Amino acid sequence: MSEQVIESAAKGLGSSVALQIASKLVTFGMRVAIVRLLGPQLFAFSEVQMSLMISLVLLPAREGLRRIAIRQDTDLQSRLLATSGTFLSVFLALFTAIVNYYFYTDEQSTAMVFSSVAAAIESFSEPAVVNATRRELYKAISTVRAVALISSGAVGVVSAYVLPQSQGVYSIVLSNLTHALVLVVGLTSSSGGVSRVFSIGIPNSEVIRLAFDAVVQSVMKFVLGNGEGFILLLSCDETSRGAYKLASNISSLAARFVFDRLEEQSFAAFSRLQNDVPAMEGTFVLATKTSSMIAMLFSFVGPAYSRLFVKIMYGPEWESAGVPFLLSMSLFYLQFISVNGIAEGYFNAVATSKAVRGYSMFTFIVMILYMGFGTVFAVYYGPAAIILANALNMIFRAVYCARFIARLNSKKTGQTRTAFVLLKEATPTLGFFFTMAALSSLTLGSERLMKDELHPMHVGLHLLAGFCSCIVALAAIFRFERNYVEQARKVFRREKPAKED
Repeated sequence: MSEQVIESAAKGLGSSVALQIASKLVTFGMRVAIVRLLGPQLFAFSEVQMSLMISLVLLPAREGLRRIAIRQDTDLQSRLLATSGTFLSVFLALFTAIVNYYFYTDEQSTAMVFSSVAAAIESFSEPAVVNATRRELYKAISTVRAVALISSGAVGVVSAYVLPQSQGVYSIVLSNLTHALVLVVGLTSSSGGVSRVFSIGIPNSEVIRLAFDAVVQSVMKFVLGNGEGFILLLSCDETSRGAYKLASNISSLAARFVFDRLEEQSFAAFSRLQNDVPAMEGTFVLATKTSSMIAMLFSFVGPAYSRLFVKIMYGPEWESAGVPFLLSMSLFYLQFISVNGIAEGYFNAVATSKAVRGYSMFTFIVMILYMGFGTVFAVYYGPAAIILANALNMIFRAVYCARFIARLNSKKTGQTRTAFVLLKEATPTLGFFFTMAALSSLTLGSERLMKDELHPMHVGLHLLAGFCSCIVALAAIFRFERNYVEQARKVFRREKPAKED
């Protein structure tokens, strides 16, 4: 049973990543066109104020109750909890729409109100996500998400070209509405229809207590995860906000279509393997090492291509805004996201109400420190200070979760294991690390040798150095991570039993 669960999650991850890569490549070009047309100021508004509001509306349904609903023993309790999260999000959408209508003026007010509507519509897709995840319909989820991304990107590009530049923010609104509608229709139909997805009622008392603790934790995570938005509003001008958000969005492409999907599949596997500690630890080590090695490729090789990428894709206006430097730092930050996501997935799959409350208190303390120091240092050192604060935030949370996991597993198995030992097993070997450091020096040297950054031959040679670095990194995995390779092979290609003579 454990092997089947792990194999299903792994195959679901494979199809999810493949579809996400394909859809992201299509929508990325669309997004570039929109960013060029909007400029730093309008882009900053759409990515800071609008994004904060949408994240707030979706907080109960997505971050608060989704995972608790997935891990319920019965389908009825799962549907009741997921539907309750949707209703909470709709209430928040109504509240924020009223506030935005009176707080903002003209185009900004209309854009914020309709973005609240889009977020409310998208919240109706969450019960379908829960149902599909419990039924292991990973490919269906990935397909619908890919279609939603492509559809919303196409609508955004067309509207950005048609609308006047002063009303360019409406293109983001139309894109959000399209994305929400496609998600709701696609996920609900692929999950068996409305009757199998939604249930109206009150969950049992134990589920309510666990859900309340999860919502409190999600509020803390919301402030931590979106704290950069609040800090940007308090400490940076519009150009700096736009530069930071563009760099963050580019680097988060990897986080969204690789790390987020890996975290979701790992959490689904953890939730079904709670009584099999060796299988859970093996999955944790495999998933964490996978995400870490992918993140190291971005962190070590990516910075050498930041300036070239921004200059070609977004133009000199964005280059002069400081995007290349912020992009390099954001790529480094991916290393910490990759570890924290898997650790929190494990924690959320096995944590009791008491454990969730303890983690909520811990994240609250980290939140206060993060917001305070982040705002102060951002005033003096700019958006780069926010990236460093985010990295420290991820380190603290990952260590806390790893410590909890190690203690819990020690109680279950009777074998003493520390968080350090667990994280060490999930960390790439020194041989792989030194290989990546050498590749970083190679690609940075290649960048310095480029006399003309836009000369076709120079660009081609620099890209060739990056391609060769990826090949060497892959070879280093087979050379220095043999145990990891063997474990991955067992998951994706289970050995058939030998036939009896």
